[in-house]
Amino acid sequence: MQQSPAQLRRIFGDDTHPEPSIIIGASDDRGMMLGGAVVEPFVSDELISKEPDAARQFATTHRILAALFVLPEARGSGIGRELLSEAAYWALPHGGRYLDGFVDDRNNSADFYRRSGATVVGHNTGLPARRPTNSELSHYPGIDGTWFYVDAWRMHQGKINCARCRDVFEFVDEDGGYLLCPNCGTPEAK
Repeated sequence: MQQSPAQLRRIFGDDTHPEPSIIIGASDDRGMMLGGAVVEPFVSDELISKEPDAARQFATTHRILAALFVLPEARGSGIGRELLSEAAYWALPHGGRYLDGFVDDRNNSADFYRRSGATVVGHNTGLPARRPTNSELSHYPGIDGTWFYVDAWRMHQGKINCARCRDVFEFVDEDGGYLLCPNCGTPEAK
């Protein structure tokens, strides 16, 4: 699922947006690595060929959780959930709203993502249309598994500030969800 720089250049040209891969780590108080997550821009060849403008917006607002791991001895301690939350939070200042991911049937981790606050879609189905692109993505044929996504706005509501007045946005859970500034009334991506 790794995205090549060539794919990003196809839709963004020389613009460096969105950010390339980021690695988020979790360690104990002695500095021993316990787990990590890799977040990348999400670029879909299917969407690039059908709707290049939507592909550009999709790559800006969506990130892919390319990997999340926790050492076996640290599992069950909440580190995986914390890494998922941190990965979603990282996307916010970079224009991201969604953290999308895929788990194949071999690792049976869809339940972990569901318990950690992600929306898990049906087995072997694609990602549903969501704001702001409202572009649906098909499931890759020949790969058995489950897509999931985290709405970072919903997960981290109360931590996102209005660019105009710096007040904290409220998450409004209607029509796909949007952010609204209670002070100046500015909607974000409504």
